[in-house]
Amino acid sequence: MTGSGQGDFGAADLAVLDDEAVRRRIDVSDMAGAIAGLPGQLEAAAERAATIELPAAARGSHGATIVGMGGSAIGADLVRDALGSALTRPVTISRGRAVPGWAREGELVIAVSHSGRTAETLSAARMALEQDATLVAVTTGGPLADLATESGGSIVRYPGGGQPRASVGHLAGSLAGVLAAAGFLPGLDVAAELRAAARAVEERLGALGPAVPVASNPAKQLAGRLLDRLPVVVGSEHLAPVARRWKTQLNENAETWAIAEEIPELLHNAVVGFGVPDWSCEQLFAVFLAPEDEPAFLAARRAIVAEGLGATGTAYAEVGLPALPPLAQAFAGVVTGDLVSLHLALLRGVDPTPVPAIESLKVRLAG
Repeated sequence: MTGSGQGDFGAADLAVLDDEAVRRRIDVSDMAGAIAGLPGQLEAAAERAATIELPAAARGSHGATIVGMGGSAIGADLVRDALGSALTRPVTISRGRAVPGWAREGELVIAVSHSGRTAETLSAARMALEQDATLVAVTTGGPLADLATESGGSIVRYPGGGQPRASVGHLAGSLAGVLAAAGFLPGLDVAAELRAAARAVEERLGALGPAVPVASNPAKQLAGRLLDRLPVVVGSEHLAPVARRWKTQLNENAETWAIAEEIPELLHNAVVGFGVPDWSCEQLFAVFLAPEDEPAFLAARRAIVAEGLGATGTAYAEVGLPALPPLAQAFAGVVTGDLVSLHLALLRGVDPTPVPAIESLKVRLAG
């Protein structure tokens, strides 16, 4: 991971990240263990994909709408963008309580909710049924599974427990399996894609995980540079959802604001704000997801953005990702961000698993 600007921390400042006793005291719910379980989730999803059977209506659908929120929806972004070149029918993603008006008979609606209790997803699933769309539920159970059973829809279950964001391998892998079973990915070996992603994640865990000392761990070093800054994570093409995943993991694990941007889109708007207001030059920290096989078109634009930030004195870093198939590369980026958010949470003294603000909000809305 390379970069420029202010915000560097010495090894002594980050020594807490190498103290296993401190990590266990702060990471009470063991988010580190949940992150380490990602390869196993992807392997399990690869096996599950071969067992998914869908009705003829799903296999013959014209297109699919995936509905979900938060950690349950990010898997849809990752799969749709990473496997987009293999899709032969349109796939849209909806975050909210409704489905499009055209999601009717002949269309597939995939409702994704880890708990099966997400209010917006349940509302969208009911609307899909009212419009005679074919429903598939991806969940661990709950009211969503009940709704699918009662309506004659299909259910793809995966193991429960933990936070939705910590089940991204199950979620993304299950969605890839559903799309393959519905005929949206002809000729693509989804199980092989998921296993390749698992291997990529294992490699990153070995290089960037909690057991790797600060001196040789770029993820810990980057966490130190992000401390007390506003991170702006930038991705392109199939890595744009990875940037969003970084943003939400920094939000939920490290309990900090974060922003996700996309190249080339930000060259058409965000560049105008570089250096404004004045305090942003010292408070922002940009993180560029930089794949080894990045097309020259995008590399040139990323260089222009970095140059613009550097001219204002805004710090940034580049996170290199190995040249891999898109889904494997995306998950290499996902686990890197998960680890950076974990390390940042530890630096902030925050248990990275509980999300009391979200739970409190759900209680208020339910009332």
